[in-house]
This record gives sequence, structure tokens and C-alpha cells, in this order.
Amino acid sequence: DDLRGNYNNSYVYFTPDTNKMVIIPIDHDRVLGATGNVGGGNPTGSHGARTLPLDRRTGYSENDSKLINVTLLSSNSTTIPNDYKNKIQTLINSNWMSMDKYNSYYSYARTNYSSMTNRSSGINGYVPNFSISENTDTSGDNNLDVATYMSIKSEVFSNNK
Repeated sequence: DDLRGNYNNSYVYFTPDTNKMVIIPIDHDRVLGATGNVGGGNPTGSHGARTLPLDRRTGYSENDSKLINVTLLSSNSTTIPNDYKNKIQTLINSNWMSMDKYNSYYSYARTNYSSMTNRSSGINGYVPNFSISENTDTSGDNNLDVATYMSIKSEVFSNNK
């Protein structure tokens, strides 16, 4: 459920003054540790945690992500991929991908929005158990827990700059 996956749940907006693209996510459920589909799959074999930042795979199949290919991975520019990798390194260096940071966002969202959500009806009668400490098995079908995902993702990036 993102631009690299099955190309949905986002809007693309071009600013008239700069003519730059802004991606506006609207429903990125399962982006941290996503299995790819409910109840099975895990198409990358690691919930996406070991997928490199400039990987052409979509996560749902071996097909290329069209938008990613003509922007971030365009052969016409080395500036954009390098800038992208530098931004990721800045996030890692700032501890943005730490559990302390994540928990501060999680606590804020839970405090301010939990009364506005209702998951009692679930999906087809199944009420998912939302948790930030779900599964540490990267080869399994259940959601990967946030700490494991961020740890692996940071390590993979640092080893493949």
C-alpha cells in the first residue's frame, strides 16, 4: 500500500511555484514490516526490511515500480539517488528510526486519536491485534515488529551505501 508496492493510497501533487512533486500518503497500512498480503505471502522474504533503498522490486512481485524508475532511479541523474541516500543517512544519524522516537509518535497518536477509531467490526469478521511488538521472524507471514524492522533496515542501509 504505497508507491513502491501496488501504487495506491497516495496522491501526487506538483507545486505550481517549484514544479516539484510532493507525495501525500493517505492510507499506508502495513508499511513497517508489511507481509504484502493478509494471511500469507512475504514476497521479499524479509517483510521488506532487507530491501535496499534503490531496489527496483515492488514488494508484491518482481515487477518494477514505474514511478520510482522514472524519478528516483532514472538513469538520467545520479543527483537524485545520491540525495535520497543522504536524506536516509541523515534520518539514521538523527535517531529518527529509534524506538524512542517511534514511541513518541505512537503515544501521541494513541492519546489523540484512539477515541476516533473503531476496529470492533474488523475485516471480514477478523479483528486484528495491533501491537508494536508482534513478530521478530523475518521469514514468517505475520507483521514484523517495529524494532526489528527498523534495526534491520538501518543495518542494511549502512552496509549498502
